Amino acid sequence: MDPKKRKRYLGQQAIEDYIQKTKKPKFHFFVLVNKENLVEWSLKTHPHLDKNKLCKLWQTRFALSLKMSNKDVYPDAYVCVCVCVLMSELMQLLALFLIEPSRRKECIHGK
Repeated sequence: MDPKKRKRYLGQQAIEDYIQKTKKPKFHFFVLVNKENLVEWSLKTHPHLDKNKLCKLWQTRFALSLKMSNKDVYPDAYVCVCVCVLMSELMQLLALFLIEPSRRKECIHGK
C-alpha cells in the first residue's frame, strides 16, 4: 500500500512538522517536546501497550517519517537515551488521564 494513502495516526502531523522544522531531528528531543501529547495520542489509540512497546511504536513512527522526509539521518537520530525514563513518565501521565478530567490539570501542572 502506498504510504501516502495510509490512514494518518494521531501525532503524525506533529512528527512530520518536527522533522521538517528541525535541522537534526532526534527522537528523544521529539519525545521531550511532546510528552503530554504523546500520552493523549497513546491513550486514545493504544492504551493497552506497556512502556517498551509504546516506545518502540513511536520510535518506528518517527523513523518512518524521517525516512520519508528525505532528510539526512544522523547516527544518533533514533537513540533512546533517556527515552525509557521518559516513557516511564509518560506512563505516569497516562495514569493521570484515567482520573477525573477536572483533576488532570492540577496533577500535571502541580496546582
